[in-house]
Amino acid sequence: MFATGGLAAGFFWPMLLGLYWTRMNQWGAIGGMISGIIIYMIGKKFYTPLAMGMDPIMVGLAASLIACIVISMSTKPSDERTLRIFWGAKPIED
Repeated sequence: MFATGGLAAGFFWPMLLGLYWTRMNQWGAIGGMISGIIIYMIGKKFYTPLAMGMDPIMVGLAASLIACIVISMSTKPSDERTLRIFWGAKPIED
């Protein structure tokens, strides 16, 4: 349960936002993974029941989402060529 919760807290939002949000970049994904896993581990170590009996995975998921969005918005976006490779419908012409 501990490993599954850590993986979910660390990789859920970076993977989902990487698939569906064009502004997501590598730094946002790395920040989301690190913050989600660390917050989840701290929550499990010093576990006190959260509101309505929630597991610390909820806090880890929230921290991961916030970190992904904030870091992606505050760093340089991906270049146009990379966005066209993954999101564009036209083939790339060099």
